[in-house]
Amino acid sequence: MTSYGISALASALEGNILYQWRFSRANIELARDDVDAYIDSGGHAYGFSTFLGHLDRHAIGEAESRELLRAHLVGVPSNVPPEIIRGITVIKLCQLTHGRNGISPMAYNRLLESFGTEVDSLMDLDASYGSGDVVCAAWWSEAVFGPEFGYSRGDVISLINGHFVVPGLMLSIRGYLYGLFGRAGDVLAEVVARIPAVDNVQRPVSVRDLKPLISRLESSLAEYDKSIVLEANRPSGNPLFYETNRGLRPTSNSSFLSFEISGAVSQMCDSVRILSTYLRSMTLALGRVLETSDRAALRGAYFVQFPKVSKAYLDQIQSSLVDSVNYSQSESVGIEDVGDGALIRFRRLQGALPLLEKQISLLEELVRRGDTGGPESRE
Repeated sequence: MTSYGISALASALEGNILYQWRFSRANIELARDDVDAYIDSGGHAYGFSTFLGHLDRHAIGEAESRELLRAHLVGVPSNVPPEIIRGITVIKLCQLTHGRNGISPMAYNRLLESFGTEVDSLMDLDASYGSGDVVCAAWWSEAVFGPEFGYSRGDVISLINGHFVVPGLMLSIRGYLYGLFGRAGDVLAEVVARIPAVDNVQRPVSVRDLKPLISRLESSLAEYDKSIVLEANRPSGNPLFYETNRGLRPTSNSSFLSFEISGAVSQMCDSVRILSTYLRSMTLALGRVLETSDRAALRGAYFVQFPKVSKAYLDQIQSSLVDSVNYSQSESVGIEDVGDGALIRFRRLQGALPLLEKQISLLEELVRRGDTGGPESRE
């Protein structure tokens, strides 16, 4: 059975084609033959022979597939970097290799052949209401396949449905996230070593022991990776096709929801808030030590502003990562009545990380100034 670990997914993000993707071509072709036979014999499947959402009572022809995609290209898109497109594509390809999706071999081969091609891409990553990210996925599809691609029946729903956008986004920033946590751990350990102990006076909680923080960061990273792997290793889409004692049947399902992903991102947001708190506390503690360690007032003044700026970053991070998500929806005349909020949470996390990086860099600079006595080395 096809299986993907986090190392394989990280390798694919770097542009390496996984052998499982090529190996699965034959199985995808056979599965599509069964779907075509089912539809040709008079069977109906959501998105293959019908429109989407509450319009699924209306039939659709293959020639209208392109219009079905265009109907989802809604929002105000902006340019996104290639690694975002690549990360989403990695998760989608992995999910497709598990079968049951019904995608045509032509679309699958085009997706695989275009993998790693870096093009200017437009997406609206804020266009999600949480009960499936089909609008964001439509922008991704347009970026990957281009405006001239001729979709076969069912290809559009096979491509835009399923829970792959958010895990793909998570994969795309995974290296950045690990790098930030690694830098933070290094500089915090350096600060702990520089804060002197005072007889009969306890040091601040943040300075005396980093174990609770490190444990939390490690567990949130592990949960983050685990949730990505979970989504990569299951078929995802609506409908999914299953063999029954009556033959092939399309099955309506909610695999486009993932509370595991949403929960992992929520935990990561909380960990970033905790880390930001430690960074500010350490900046304050070291700044006070450095401010008073030199008799020259000018040199002491070089360290006064650091804790204040770190607090400004902390305040922005804390306010941007307030975790409130409305799981109740009422879209498509009430059909889409539950959402997972995963993309909303991810976008908050994504926006907070540059501020966290500034906070880390600020503390690193404070450590350097402590070594040199100010902005520049003084004799």
